[in-house]
Amino acid sequence: EWWYSYQFASNKDGTIFAVSDPRYHENVKIYEYNASSNCGQGGYEQKGSTISNPNQYVKFGTNIKFNDEGTILFVSAPGKENNYNAEIYVYEWNPSSNCGQGGWDQKGEKITGSHYEEGAALICNKEGTIIAYNTGYGGSSTEEKVFVQEWNPSSNCGQGGWEQKGGNIDIGTSYDGFGSFMDMNGDGTIIVIGAYKEEDGGTDKGVIYVYEWNPRSNCGQ
Repeated sequence: EWWYSYQFASNKDGTIFAVSDPRYHENVKIYEYNASSNCGQGGYEQKGSTISNPNQYVKFGTNIKFNDEGTILFVSAPGKENNYNAEIYVYEWNPSSNCGQGGWDQKGEKITGSHYEEGAALICNKEGTIIAYNTGYGGSSTEEKVFVQEWNPSSNCGQGGWEQKGGNIDIGTSYDGFGSFMDMNGDGTIIVIGAYKEEDGGTDKGVIYVYEWNPRSNCGQ
């Protein structure tokens, strides 16, 4: 279907991929390679039901990201106007759902931002237990920041939940594109953040920042 091409994500070995359509249908479809299909020639088949937008007009699927295994999927819904707060949804494959046929279950409560366009860029570690996302421009002079959240299986009375990991990452400037491009190492302890419009050393020359998690910072917090 031609409209499912806005965003694409795959697991590490390419056997599972997802495509999103945030513009028209605001949903995500996931496919998995089946070596037995097509008379043994192999092919990709839809894995679980289509993940539909829980709300309307929030550009659900603007960015999508898999963990390495392809069992956890992050979907951003950054909104499109100032009266919509951005949201990030996390889904985990549950082989026991739908009477044993399997399905994508929401993992924890949605992550809600403070204004629209948050989550326009997002990354995760290889296990899918740590996520980082940016604030985007937000249509205002708000300083651009990157937030990091980590899955805590003990929160919410043992049901698990997403909790902020450390303080907000920012450089104290606006409209530099800080966080528009990011990457994270496998265990989520190092984050590389680009600010492609920062003018340090020249007009829109761009700067790259590297951050490492230090468990001893902030009095051991």
